[in-house]
Amino acid sequence: MKYVAWIDILGSRSLMKKDDDRAKHSWKELRELVKKYLPPKGEAEIYGINDGFYAISENPALIQGLVRVYQSWFDKFSEEKGSRPLLRGAISTSLAETVQEDDSNVCMWLEGPAFRDAFHDEQLLRGCRLFINHTAITAAENQAQVPCYEWQGLSAYELKEDKPLGEILWPISEDSADLLVKAEKSLKLYEAVFDDFLRKEANSGPKDPPSALLQYEETLKLMLRSIGRKLRAGGGRKEELEQFVSDLLKYRPDQFRFTWGITFVALEAVFLADCLDGQHYVQSVKEYLMEQRHHSVNQPYVKDFEKELNLLTYKHFSEWFHSI
Repeated sequence: MKYVAWIDILGSRSLMKKDDDRAKHSWKELRELVKKYLPPKGEAEIYGINDGFYAISENPALIQGLVRVYQSWFDKFSEEKGSRPLLRGAISTSLAETVQEDDSNVCMWLEGPAFRDAFHDEQLLRGCRLFINHTAITAAENQAQVPCYEWQGLSAYELKEDKPLGEILWPISEDSADLLVKAEKSLKLYEAVFDDFLRKEANSGPKDPPSALLQYEETLKLMLRSIGRKLRAGGGRKEELEQFVSDLLKYRPDQFRFTWGITFVALEAVFLADCLDGQHYVQSVKEYLMEQRHHSVNQPYVKDFEKELNLLTYKHFSEWFHSI
């Protein structure tokens, strides 16, 4: 079996138009990270194409290497307050013979189904995230030692129940303090864009949220799910991680039409942690939803929250939520 990854530098095309030198610098930095963390030449093959690159290897260390690339890139991204592009990618799998085409011609490689799958999966959901197909989830969790969150039955994305799409979470092995720092930086990036959006909306009327806001929101949700798994696994900074999740359970109530998804995933993080006083948190959120329903008459926000619970991905989370 071969692992086939497609990594996309989000927004790099527009960045090249605005600041070609900065775009080139980002590419050079990414190339150095790839050289540092991915399996060496002979064990992995890498092809840069347009605003991203493909990587192919039989070694599951490719998965762990890509996670390290993401960690390093996100650290620099957050330090620069979002001034560099985000990364998003997907890992697919293929039998060896389906990708052993004429390796002197990249176009021949791209005819392989694993390449199409990786390219397709990367574009399904927003944020600085790394996805992995159902056949590689076991290798990711057991061999590469990285936890996965499984998306199931999202009909709009043609995800079948028996073929979930995995989302790689931040490694359980990562120090709790480092994970907390990343989560806090994600929140600050989101808040900066959110506040700017609200100011513009107040001045010129209702607007659709900008792409950057949606990307940062999904990145923040990734951090929340990772914290949930980290809490379940144990480790230091338990109270601080719990407090971070708790603070987002009722985040920005005056803007619930935008922030209900953060409340939703913060509560899901409690469920994933499986070590907190779930009953207390659920009752608190149910009261919060009732309050929102009272203040937002004829508004769909609470219904959106409840509709989300019906998705197959959240089956066990939903059962837990309704049982309390």
